[in-house]
Amino acid sequence: MKNFDSHVHTPYSACCEDITLEKLRRKADRKNITYAITDHSTHMYFPRDLAWSITREDFKELLERYHEEGRRRIEKYIKEIRKSGALVGIELDIYSDETLIFEDEFWKELDLVIGAVHFLSSIQKKRPRIEIINEFKRLTLALFSSGRIDVLAHPFRCLMHWNEKVVDTALIEWLVDNAEYFNVALEINSHYPFMEADIFMSKLALSKGVCLFKASDAHRMSEFGEFSYHETVIQKAREIIAGDQE
Repeated sequence: MKNFDSHVHTPYSACCEDITLEKLRRKADRKNITYAITDHSTHMYFPRDLAWSITREDFKELLERYHEEGRRRIEKYIKEIRKSGALVGIELDIYSDETLIFEDEFWKELDLVIGAVHFLSSIQKKRPRIEIINEFKRLTLALFSSGRIDVLAHPFRCLMHWNEKVVDTALIEWLVDNAEYFNVALEINSHYPFMEADIFMSKLALSKGVCLFKASDAHRMSEFGEFSYHETVIQKAREIIAGDQE
C-alpha cells in the first residue's frame, strides 16, 4: 500500500513524544494514510522509568514482578488501538536469551508484528567485534525463525549506533538471504536513517523478491506518514538494479 505507515508509536511507548491516537487519526484522514500502531512490547510491562529494563541484568526478575500489570496493559492497548481505527501491531522485543517479550494469549489479536533487536549484551560488555556480530545474528535468526514476526524492524540500528562501519555488505547479504528464506519483510526506517546501508539492503531485497515496508517509526507527529526518505531509497536501489542489468 503506497501510503501505509507500518511502524508508529503512541504514549504506550516511553519513546513517544507528542503523538496521540486522535492526532494520528486526523492526520491520517487528511493525508489518506493507513497505519499500524506498533508500540514496544517490553514497554507494556513497566512504568515509564523502567521502560528500557531490557538492558538490565535483573530484567527477567523485573519482568516477573510486573508481569500481571503488563498483561492488563496489553489487553487495554489492543482495545484502544482497535477502537481508534488503526491496525493493531506490536514492536516485539527479544531478550538476550532469545525470550520473546509478549503474552501468548494475545498473538491472535494482532494485525502486524514487527520484530526488533534493540539490545546486545555483548556491546554493553564491550566484547570483541566477532562476538557482537554473532549475538546480533543469533537474535535476528531467533526472530526470523519464531514464526511470529511479519517484518524485521530497523535491521541494523543497534549495531550502527555502536559503530556505523561495522555493517558491511556481507552482513547485509546475510540478512536479506535469511529474510527471503523465512519469508519475512524488511523495514526501511526513516527515524534513524542509514542511507547507504538502506539502499544496498533494498537493492538486494528487490532483486530477490523480499518485501519492503515503509516505516516512519514515528516518535513525533512530524514523522508520521512521511515517506520521502523511503521513496528516495527505493528509487536509488532501482537505479542500481537497472544499471547492473545494462
